[in-house]
Amino acid sequence: MYRAVINMAGPVKRAKVLNRSTVLRRNGRSIDLAVNDIHEVLIVEY
Repeated sequence: MYRAVINMAGPVKRAKVLNRSTVLRRNGRSIDLAVNDIHEVLIVEY
């Protein structure tokens, strides 16, 4: 399992991942991911 925290400069309107097993949490300008695979795609709309 891999963990990533991404801090954006502005507010996030929408965020999604392509792998259904990935856990995505949003908190204001921060996106927290728990990824079970080696690769993941994160799509962010801001």
